[in-house]
Amino acid sequence: MVARVALFVGYSVSDVGLRYLLYRLHKLWEGSPYAAARPRTYVFLGRPNPVQARVLSSWGIVPLFSESEDIGEGLRQFLESLRDQTRSAPHSEANGRPRARPRRGRRAT
Repeated sequence: MVARVALFVGYSVSDVGLRYLLYRLHKLWEGSPYAAARPRTYVFLGRPNPVQARVLSSWGIVPLFSESEDIGEGLRQFLESLRDQTRSAPHSEANGRPRARPRRGRRAT
C-alpha cells in the first residue's frame, strides 16, 4: 500500500485505527528519501469538516467530501464519477504507464 494510490471510504477521522494508520504512513514517507514521489492518499468523508481537512492535509492526505446532503447518494455520485474518469483516462495515474488492455487472441485447443 505504501507505493500505491490509496482511497479510504467508510471511515471516520475519529476512528483511532484509521487515524493511526494515516499518521504512520505520513511519518514513513516524511523520513524517506523518496518523499517527493509519494503517491496520493485520499479519504472520502461524508460531510465537510474544516478541522479534519486541515489535519489530513498536513499529513499529505487529500480529504474528499460528499456534494450531496445525503451521504450515501454523495458516495454513489463520487464513485460513479471516479469510475467514469478512470475509464476515460489514457494512462494510469498510479504509475504513469498506459493501462493494460485485455489480450484478444485465440485459446489453444
